[in-house]
Amino acid sequence: MMENGIREERRNIVRKSVGIALGGALLGCWIKPVCNSVLLPAHALTSEAVVPVLPQGAPPADPQISRPVPNSPPLGEDVVIDAQNSLPVRYSMLPHISDRESPSSELTLIIASLPDEGIIELLDQAEIVYQLKPEYVNAHGGSDRFNYRVLDPQGALSAVYQIEIINLPYVVG
Repeated sequence: MMENGIREERRNIVRKSVGIALGGALLGCWIKPVCNSVLLPAHALTSEAVVPVLPQGAPPADPQISRPVPNSPPLGEDVVIDAQNSLPVRYSMLPHISDRESPSSELTLIIASLPDEGIIELLDQAEIVYQLKPEYVNAHGGSDRFNYRVLDPQGALSAVYQIEIINLPYVVG
């Protein structure tokens, strides 16, 4: 007899815990200690871990509705920038980055590899400044490359994209 009293008390604890966790809404059924073959101990039911339980014989939830939409990674593109051999160039990457879930202004540009012959500075709003190192300034020009990635606010990271800087030769007049 005492054992039945303990079982009933546990059922009440589970009912109360689920009622608190679900804000009092019990989804149209009373929770039993074992419901649809899922054990629901009272200590496991918190506001962070709410287990929805369907009444016996209810159809399963529609997977199209209950499944969260996956976050797609942002996109970038390879870019070629013309620069005067010895002058710094400032360039906005905003037209070259995108994300389905976020505006370009909320994306973060991450430098994945540094250029060999220049120095880059990353500014706000996905702007970069490239300056050729003095030892590489010459009358013939050349090119330099570095890679970048894009990070969206949800933490998705893009593939690696390349920025090529074409250092135009001096025009001696």
